[in-house]
Amino acid sequence: MLSQFNVIFSAIPALIFSIILLKMDFFLALDKRQSIIAFVLVLTFVGWAKLATLVMERVREVLNKPFITAESAIGKGKLRIALENVLPHLAPFRF
Repeated sequence: MLSQFNVIFSAIPALIFSIILLKMDFFLALDKRQSIIAFVLVLTFVGWAKLATLVMERVREVLNKPFITAESAIGKGKLRIALENVLPHLAPFRF
């Protein structure tokens, strides 16, 4: 499902698709503040598939590392591995 959204929204750039959606009568009747919120929501809806694909690729990359196999071998559960080992590798900054 995620790859299908990515294919659909890759054919038409997100900004153009968002503008086409926002030209519908419902959105044209909104005042300025509501239209800004609507624009942000539409862009979010259109762009989430690309972000999700990037996250999925990064998670797969981390899960193929040898230390994940070692964590599983010592008996850690999937949730604990995800919280302690995968999530820190997804964060852009490390403290």
